[in-house]
Amino acid sequence: MTRLQKTVYIVVTVITAYIILNISIILLPTTAQTQILSILPWLALVLFVAFALGSVVWATYSTNDRPEACKTPVEDTAAVKRELRQQGVEVDSRVSDVFEEPEIA
Repeated sequence: MTRLQKTVYIVVTVITAYIILNISIILLPTTAQTQILSILPWLALVLFVAFALGSVVWATYSTNDRPEACKTPVEDTAAVKRELRQQGVEVDSRVSDVFEEPEIA
């Protein structure tokens, strides 16, 4: 079973269990039905967003631990600049010119 199949199986199982509990096929106490079960989708959404944000932050934080991850974009940028210069396009490496306001004549 692939990772995608396992994930789909788990998601379908959880959604099915939620639907069964929500439409009262399996009876729950009133407190659980009204107060706990009603916030589960929002709780799942918040946990997913927290996990996704944490993954992005961790990947950004640990980029310096992987020198090849830092070196690859720099090499790609240098290669593109070389190709553009060979085609006759003027490529200025100074970033300050990009943010200057154009002169109005």
